[in-house]
Amino acid sequence: MSNDDNEGRELAPRGGDPRADNRSGGALEPAGPWQGYAPATPDAFRYGEGYMVVEEEVSFRQYLDFLFRRKWTIGAATAFCVVAALVYSLAATPTFRSRTVLQIQPNGPNIVEFANLEQNINQVQAYKDFFQTQYSVLSSRALASRTIKQLELDKEPLFNPALQPPGVVANVKDWVVGLLPAGEEEVLDPAAEADKAHQKLINLLLDNVRVIPGEDSYLVELAYIADGPELAQRIVSTMARQYVELTMDQSIDSAATAKAFIEQQLGITKGRLEESEVALQAFARGKDIYAIEEEGKVLHDRLDDLSKRVTQAEAERIEAEALNAQAKSAIHASMQGIIDNPLLKTLKDQLSEAQSQLALLRQTFSEEFPQVRQLGAKVASLQAQVRDTESGLVRSLEAAYQSAVQRERDLRKALADHESEVGNFEAESVTFNIMKRDIDTNRQLYDNLLARYKQVEVAGALRASNITVLDKAEVPIRKYRPLLALNLALALALGIFGGVGVAVSQEYLDDTVKTPDDVEKAARLPTLAAVPVFAVPDDPALLATYTPDRQVALLPTSPGAEAIRTLRAALLMAASGGLPHRLLVTSSGPGEGKTCLTTNLALAFAQMGRRVLLMDCDLRKPRVHGAAGLDNTRGTSSYLTGNASLQDIIRPSGHPNLDVITAGPVAPNPVDLLGSPMLGELLDALEKRYDLVLLDAPPTLGFADVPTLANRAGGGCLVVAQAGSTPRHVLKHAAEYLLRMQSKVLGVVLNKVSTRGSSYSYYGGYYGHSYGYGYGHVPYGGPAEGKTPRLGGGADA
Repeated sequence: MSNDDNEGRELAPRGGDPRADNRSGGALEPAGPWQGYAPATPDAFRYGEGYMVVEEEVSFRQYLDFLFRRKWTIGAATAFCVVAALVYSLAATPTFRSRTVLQIQPNGPNIVEFANLEQNINQVQAYKDFFQTQYSVLSSRALASRTIKQLELDKEPLFNPALQPPGVVANVKDWVVGLLPAGEEEVLDPAAEADKAHQKLINLLLDNVRVIPGEDSYLVELAYIADGPELAQRIVSTMARQYVELTMDQSIDSAATAKAFIEQQLGITKGRLEESEVALQAFARGKDIYAIEEEGKVLHDRLDDLSKRVTQAEAERIEAEALNAQAKSAIHASMQGIIDNPLLKTLKDQLSEAQSQLALLRQTFSEEFPQVRQLGAKVASLQAQVRDTESGLVRSLEAAYQSAVQRERDLRKALADHESEVGNFEAESVTFNIMKRDIDTNRQLYDNLLARYKQVEVAGALRASNITVLDKAEVPIRKYRPLLALNLALALALGIFGGVGVAVSQEYLDDTVKTPDDVEKAARLPTLAAVPVFAVPDDPALLATYTPDRQVALLPTSPGAEAIRTLRAALLMAASGGLPHRLLVTSSGPGEGKTCLTTNLALAFAQMGRRVLLMDCDLRKPRVHGAAGLDNTRGTSSYLTGNASLQDIIRPSGHPNLDVITAGPVAPNPVDLLGSPMLGELLDALEKRYDLVLLDAPPTLGFADVPTLANRAGGGCLVVAQAGSTPRHVLKHAAEYLLRMQSKVLGVVLNKVSTRGSSYSYYGGYYGHSYGYGYGHVPYGGPAEGKTPRLGGGADA
């Protein structure tokens, strides 16, 4: 999990132990020294006994703290931009801007499009293209060249560097060129040299031309910026006049060119028209051309009629075929046409009545009775008539089907014959239609060309322009640039935003922890205390014996001592079970002040009246003996190797209630010694004698000493991180490593916190001034009242 995943999170206590199994649906049971804390969500990442991290939005105060912390970066960037803008505004040559307003009407003569095509033109797009063309003409090199020629700007010193007195830059350039070895000079043709100079002059002129289109109007503003007010007015006025003359010249030239082109096209089109008319007359000779056109209409009408009749006959044939198929089936008696037949219906009614009478007589008389035999014969006769009638109806349906088939076949044949006749007619009339359309096209083209030719003649005779100068250029009375107030305002805004950008970059590139919030976000562990940089006394007598390892004893009212006592109080209230009898202190890496904090914490607990033992378990680079002012001839390694007894290694520190066990001689196998059963026996014996055993352990990462020691020692584990030095990912990896090794991590102590930044100033103010005393009032042999101790010190181990 990356550091970014931890952003915006805080520690939140909850009831229950995170390790309690709640799969059975029961309540979480508190367990262990951290009972009363549990994760709020199942996926919360936990350390120790149950701290978890929940999402928190970044507050506005945090943004202010960030800006205040980076105020020098922002201030430096702002000051640099403001000073640069001020120097530029005062040193730059003032420029002046003159303007003129032109009205451009898009209603000039159109010599390309024909009148019958103007309805298909998108006027909006046409106007847009027209004005874009005019804007390009106003800033074109051709117009600039005409202006230069009219004003003879090549004789102006501002445009011709050869006429300017040599400046400092030119002198330095000549001096540098003189120092270089002489080479072959490039010899240019005079015409090429003049053209090159003229092109540079055009570029210089166009660099200061501004064309500003008006919104939703035909107005265009033309402006020019120059070093002199009169020069700016002359150039912009001349450019406007040259623009009007240029468009008029283009119109006249276009009219003359179009006139010659149209004259040529008129002769060609007239010849084509005459040729097409002669060809049509030759084709129509001997044929009734108008009778063919009428016959074509009759043939097509008859073709449509036959097509409809064929379709109708096909529908009738399909219906007759269906009826015939049903009549031939076994269910023909149920057909609607047979059932609705009047004769058959009458016969069936008579048959039904006779069958009813016969059935009544048979109930009374025998078959030999005359009336029974008579009715029986009648029933048989009627049944025969019904069958004959049905057979006749079926035969009539079959005859109707055959008639429909024959009728459809005859109509289809007639349609095919007529289609062939129409095809022959179309083949004869295709040539006629083509020739007639050719005549119409040539005649229309000739008429349009003739009308356009007359328009071009009129346009060539008129010398009018669609461009009007509304506002003439005036000599500016105020300078255009530089504007001191505007430049300073822009520089101030640029400096602030640029400084904030640089500060944000520095903040993101700085991966170290600096505040308790950084610790909690990176390691997901509570910050038990933030210890500021220890104060150094000014009193020479006290300074001679001062050491930061005994800050609590030497400067008990300093902010550092208050922070150590705050850590002591946090450890006492860390859990409902109270402070563990064994407390291991480690750090993620070397030089983070672990030993200094451990010795001061031991002094703080000893001042409470607790019996405290400070034990150096850093068998690789021990430092407790130096902090306590003892030799390191015997200690922890001596006991673990069997070279000393418990009484031999326990040594008084010189402070009440505090004893010390140094590390002893450096052993070649510290991990094996710390993992031996003798360490457990040693700690059990010390626990019986002392209220608190403080173990100064080596750094966590890179060695197996700390997990081995934590497994043997039990109790709690405290991690030290140095503000502005310990990287977030290093602290995170150390915390995760301790968690995987089943260490009971109580929290983190942030060491060497600067009290000058807004994020941490609370600690310095609180520890130093909240209760009416500060750095100047230090009892117990501290500096004299009224003096302020220096900031510094702090152990690096």
